[in-house]
Amino acid sequence: MLAPFMLFGGLARASSKTQVPALDGNMCFMLASQPFLQAPTAAGNVLLDAGSLIASIALVALAYRLLPRDPTRRAGYLSRLMLRDIERLCGQSDGLTPDARWHSRMYRRLLRLMIHVGRAQEAGSASHAGTLGILNLADAVIQLRTLLSTSQLNEAEQQAARRLLQALRRLTQDPDAVTQALTALPLEGDALPEVAAQMRHALADTAALRHR
Repeated sequence: MLAPFMLFGGLARASSKTQVPALDGNMCFMLASQPFLQAPTAAGNVLLDAGSLIASIALVALAYRLLPRDPTRRAGYLSRLMLRDIERLCGQSDGLTPDARWHSRMYRRLLRLMIHVGRAQEAGSASHAGTLGILNLADAVIQLRTLLSTSQLNEAEQQAARRLLQALRRLTQDPDAVTQALTALPLEGDALPEVAAQMRHALADTAALRHR
């Protein structure tokens, strides 16, 4: 008696189109069937158990269908997620030399950021310039951390770059501090001015996201 349900339930879970409802179906089957207990035979008990299960499913489904969505709230939530990803890219310390572990974390955080950017674009909660600005800001952070680990910056440039990273770690709490730290960044040399210019453009594109 169990074999057909388990077989078709497993096949439904294997398909990307039916795997989500199949999970609920399998769970409902396991809850309702109770294969190791004696099955009730009274018609009233059967109708009561089946009716309560169907009613609970219908109640949850109707709640998702009828309750209005708040696009403003979702837009703010996705914006905070993207800005927190930028903060995580800054790391907890700027004195460590990037190694294999740092690069693996960087790519994982960058991938998570791209997922959040994709969700924001699907929901229409962020403009095209804003989402591109988030990715440009992430790339500028990675370049800045890479420069700090090399000998291309002098002492003054390193101190200014560290202050900028510290401000970026508080991007969601104090977004204006990043702009202030960026203005104090020295614009001499080759690598640092390019990163500063890229970060300025990215901050301009993400101004609406950062002040939500």
